[in-house]
Amino acid sequence: MMFLDSDDYLYADHIEVLAEELLANIHISVVYSLAWEVTTKLGDEKDGAPRIQDFSYTLLPTYLQEFSLYALRENNLMPIQAPIFRRSVYEKCGGFDTQLEYLEDWNLWLRYAHYFNFKQILKLTSCYRVTCDEDMFNQRAAILKKERDLALKSYEDFVSHKVV
Repeated sequence: MMFLDSDDYLYADHIEVLAEELLANIHISVVYSLAWEVTTKLGDEKDGAPRIQDFSYTLLPTYLQEFSLYALRENNLMPIQAPIFRRSVYEKCGGFDTQLEYLEDWNLWLRYAHYFNFKQILKLTSCYRVTCDEDMFNQRAAILKKERDLALKSYEDFVSHKVV
């Protein structure tokens, strides 16, 4: 299983690379790869759809960190489209916490990592977009910083009440 936001995109081999690793190792339940952060500007509409201009591709240093639950508690180590996971993970831990408006993906990875093994593949196989508007980017960063404690508390509440 995996998630994909409407403004993200996968390279042709994304699923193949991750599924191959997941199928080869029964002790791994979540596999994720590296992703580009693409700075983007929406332009005028063409044929009823906004034109998208990509300005820069960045591989965030955080995404290169070796996986551990400790590292994941400090930073989200992957964007939402980067991992695929076994259905059994979802069946045991569920999906997004619908009470969270932000960082629901990070909260989900924390819950999954508490009970299951993750593996990182050091290959760029997807992209996600962020705005190039500096004010909008900074506003979102401030919101995420403020919402971090809520997402972390939700994870801690989950693991203190869940037996898997």
